[in-house]
Amino acid sequence: MGKTVGTLQLLIGCCKTTSESDGRQNDTDDRSKLPEPPPHQLKENDDISELPAPPPHELKQYGYKELAAATGYFSGDCLLGEGGFGQVYEATLDGEKVAIKKLKIIKLENKLEESEFLTCVNHPNIVKMIGLCKEGSNRVLVLEFVPNKTLTYHLHDEKNKTLDWPTRMKIALESANGLLYLHQDCKIIDRDMKADNILLDNNFNAKVADFSLSNFFSDTDKVSHITSLFRGTNG
Repeated sequence: MGKTVGTLQLLIGCCKTTSESDGRQNDTDDRSKLPEPPPHQLKENDDISELPAPPPHELKQYGYKELAAATGYFSGDCLLGEGGFGQVYEATLDGEKVAIKKLKIIKLENKLEESEFLTCVNHPNIVKMIGLCKEGSNRVLVLEFVPNKTLTYHLHDEKNKTLDWPTRMKIALESANGLLYLHQDCKIIDRDMKADNILLDNNFNAKVADFSLSNFFSDTDKVSHITSLFRGTNG
């Protein structure tokens, strides 16, 4: 929890430094332009114990062959990126664009069924899980498609226009809202919070990704390099 808060503080600090170096308006002027947080999200004087949790949602069960076919049999042409837990592919299912994550891990260990656990995660600042495939050793997740890449891309790619101060603050606050929900309502401690794991939509709304997979694995996992990722990855 402390590391997570520290990461967000570092993000905000970096944003402030960049904003000042760009000669933008002072903090008071910029913050006055920030939009109000959506209902049921954290505001400065909120009692977090009274924030209602969104209801669970059901995950659709997919067959492995169906997901493989949707991604061109996990073709490089459909590959969006690769993270610590697996490769992510762009696909279309039921007429809707989705992201399909093919997990690297073979051995799963959890007292709850994966589907039972994942249905409890439902928040506008968390990447939504739409479906799941569990066939043999294969584990594939069907996720909400978030089109505007990662926060890292927008902060560090030299070709991009610098994010203004209100947008940076909006992203930081929405990421904090997502983490608050994970910690308070889902009892999930995200130990790998970083800019790579904050996805942005076309309106620069922030969505936290790669937060829950550590709940499915133990330190006795044969894939030891995967287990170590639950305590943080580079970035």
